[in-house]
Amino acid sequence: MTHLPVLNERVLPTLNQDGSRLRIRPQLFRGATYKQRFWVAWGLMVLFVALPFVRVKGKPAILLDIVDRQFVFFGATFLATDGVVLMLLLLSIFVAIILITALVGRAWCGWGCPQTVYMEFLFRPIER
Repeated sequence: MTHLPVLNERVLPTLNQDGSRLRIRPQLFRGATYKQRFWVAWGLMVLFVALPFVRVKGKPAILLDIVDRQFVFFGATFLATDGVVLMLLLLSIFVAIILITALVGRAWCGWGCPQTVYMEFLFRPIER
């Protein structure tokens, strides 16, 4: 039986001296805007769940039908033959996302990003 050497200094911040894992958990900070963030998050969750059921001009608000090659954006239907229009639309959405991220990226990540909203307020509910 071989014995593992015990190190005097710490190798990684997430390891204990005996090699077991040291779990790091984020701590909740209930600042002045927590209540507003809570209600914004729940409103966004309702929007994220309801958006596929919203209809504009009898069609879904957003539908990407790959099989039939139809793309519906807020009532307007684009076919696969509308490649230039779709390219310009998607390019403008891409550029808008980059610009908005550059301007208010931290606000988006903390308040509106679906990953943050679901992780912080649905899957990891805070102890009250």
